[in-house]
Amino acid sequence: KELGSRVGVVQYSHDGTQELVSMEDPKITTVAQLKSAVINMRWIPGGTYTGEALDFARQAFGSSQLDRKVAIVLTDGRSDTRRDAKPLSSLCSVPNIMVVGIGIGDIFRRASYATMLEEITCLGTASPGLYLKITEHAQLLEDSFFNNVTGYICQANFQEATDIVFMLDGSSSVGQANFYRAREFVESMATKLLSSDRGGLLRLSVMQYSDGQQQRVEVPFTARVEDVQTGLAATRYMDGATDLPAALAFLSSTLQREGRSVVARKVVVFTDGRSVASARAAIPRAAAAALAENTQLLAVTVGEGFDEEGVCQLVTGQANMFDYRVVDSRVHRVALYSDLARRVVMQSLSRKLSKAL
Repeated sequence: KELGSRVGVVQYSHDGTQELVSMEDPKITTVAQLKSAVINMRWIPGGTYTGEALDFARQAFGSSQLDRKVAIVLTDGRSDTRRDAKPLSSLCSVPNIMVVGIGIGDIFRRASYATMLEEITCLGTASPGLYLKITEHAQLLEDSFFNNVTGYICQANFQEATDIVFMLDGSSSVGQANFYRAREFVESMATKLLSSDRGGLLRLSVMQYSDGQQQRVEVPFTARVEDVQTGLAATRYMDGATDLPAALAFLSSTLQREGRSVVARKVVVFTDGRSVASARAAIPRAAAAALAENTQLLAVTVGEGFDEEGVCQLVTGQANMFDYRVVDSRVHRVALYSDLARRVVMQSLSRKLSKAL
């Protein structure tokens, strides 16, 4: 869940049976509570008033001024259009909406109705959506299907010229195998970002850091995927201590020489928030200096064994009194290094990078 986002689930069946579970409910304040409420929804057997349900969902969006809205409609594409007077295109009138239809074969193994799916997803309008067809509900749980849906709705959308830096943690606490997993992730991220940059807005660089004497530009700023691949192939693990303040000072000096002064700068730091004892207290000051130079810092943490205070100091430039809403928007948590290979992790970080922080 991103800062400022709203999530809701609508169940429907026959006339007047719509049920909404939403984070607008004062009793639901976390994603875990939302999931629990959805799991506890009871099946409503009956007819199919899809148009009425979509109109109900349209009203649930209310007067939201968010610049991006997504509706995912799971249906067999059928509706009792003789008795349901609401149009299947009800969601198409919602400003800034993307409608994704998932057509699922019914219990009789009949394919979903494409014609109704086209109307539901606003095809033929100025803001067409997308629909996918599957034969059974079990396919909803397949990774390939999940990746197809999230790949469509979680696209990064940069609106301004941006210099992006990835800073790989080469300290011994990471371990060689995990370092190379992170390196592979950065290569995949760079490929995704640069290959989809139709407007020529992006440049990308990769650095590695370890102790106070070990910082290195592995990939100088470039807009070419091939340059990133070549540079990362030659990148070797430093395997030293950890000095975040020295890494941030190196970052700032490099950006002063090589960065574009009039564009946004976004830096993704792989870190556990730790530094050698002699440098630990300098993290807030070094981060604040970087943030003052039109640079936004995001952190990627892996596992549970990270220094929360150090990570918070890195992304805010403050010693304490953190605004955790801001911290959540700037920290990307991953459970295991092996999870970096999951496409949804890359998509989520891409979205964070493309948003104004």
